[in-house]
Amino acid sequence: MVIKSFKESHPLVLLLYFLSIIILTIIQSHYLVIIIGFIACALLFYLTDHSGFKKILKYLMLLILLITITNPLFVSEGFDILYQNNFFTITKQALIYGFVFSLMISSMLLIFNVARKYLTDSHIIYLFGAIMPTLGLVVSMSLNLISRLKLQYQKIKEANRLMPYKNKLAKQRDMIIILITYAFESSLEMINSMNGRGYGSHKRSSFHLYQFKKDDLLKILIILSLDLMVILGYFNYYQDFYYYPLVQVYHYQWLDLFFMICFATLILLPVFFKGGKSYVSD
Repeated sequence: MVIKSFKESHPLVLLLYFLSIIILTIIQSHYLVIIIGFIACALLFYLTDHSGFKKILKYLMLLILLITITNPLFVSEGFDILYQNNFFTITKQALIYGFVFSLMISSMLLIFNVARKYLTDSHIIYLFGAIMPTLGLVVSMSLNLISRLKLQYQKIKEANRLMPYKNKLAKQRDMIIILITYAFESSLEMINSMNGRGYGSHKRSSFHLYQFKKDDLLKILIILSLDLMVILGYFNYYQDFYYYPLVQVYHYQWLDLFFMICFATLILLPVFFKGGKSYVSD
């Protein structure tokens, strides 16, 4: 049996993987599980895109700092008061929850960025084309347009680098106008192309080269097994974890280590299937 790299897996495998990560990250409440999840997501993004990780890291640090600081301004629950005046009360519990929540949001952003590297336009059209062809096409076209606009913005920025402007505001205004004009022109070209190919004139047919093979079944079984372990850990140990009015004192067991390893392994699954094609006996 040939085991392909995770990026070459069947679209259903990729969809199941990313849905699992997103759902299992959102439902978590225990701070240690969320911290481990964030570290695993950051490591996965770094191994997927080294240069992109350096760019996004500063924005993530700013986001984490912003959420951590602002949460106590809106939530005054908690026994340990760090600062208090007539307008707001800052508690240690609100700071801790803000930090943990910011890590969860950051993990989601990292996963969505990784998903964009793995799930291509053809994957999306294949996954949604049969049941929701219009939605699949719209999502695919939107993601493609965003990527093209980012690339075009860099080209416009580079071209205008030596152009004389009175102030930065005028420069940014002209760049945005050029970018909007480009977006409209691209949309018109796409509409003409779709009309020329007879889109919407008859029932849509589809074509794909994806084949569900044995290694895809193996990956699905691994994902579902890890999902089950993480879900069992959540419902048996972490579901009722609380931060207010005091952060729950949790007594760790060896099973906690097992559940957290399962969660980290699930997130880092693409890393274990990254080394090209390998062969195992049938």
